[in-house]
Amino acid sequence: LPGEVYNLNIALQSVSFWIIIFAGFIVYVIWGFVFDFVMKEHNNMNLINVFIRGKKKERKIKQNRHDALKIELQQLKKRIADLEGKVDEINAKINGFVFESKAYLLYHTEFLNHWNLEIGNIAMNQAEKEKLLEKCKAIGRKHLETHQLTSTDTENIIYS
Repeated sequence: LPGEVYNLNIALQSVSFWIIIFAGFIVYVIWGFVFDFVMKEHNNMNLINVFIRGKKKERKIKQNRHDALKIELQQLKKRIADLEGKVDEINAKINGFVFESKAYLLYHTEFLNHWNLEIGNIAMNQAEKEKLLEKCKAIGRKHLETHQLTSTDTENIIYS
């Protein structure tokens, strides 16, 4: 205060001095606690941010893996569809039958030969027998041509 001389004895004996010192100490402790609390929360926030960033990275990696698996799944579905088509085609061949054309031609020739022998044994004049034999041969040729069996270079035709 103006006009008063202050010295250390007066300061140590003054109640105001001790109240100011005590209040300063209390403020110092309060600010210490606040600073400690703020720093702990900041550290916790930092840990939370690190955790969040880690989870975002994990999510991105899993999303990329998910996308890759989706593409792979589509490729596998396409491959399965192709294979199912091939299986159906093979099943159609299996369910069909194999026609042995050369064996059939042999049976056809034997049938015509026996038919010709039986016509020869019938009691009728020779001109009618010849007409009948020619008619049988024509019907046999027409049958072979209708079913495309005149060529002997194909064997084991598959019908489905």
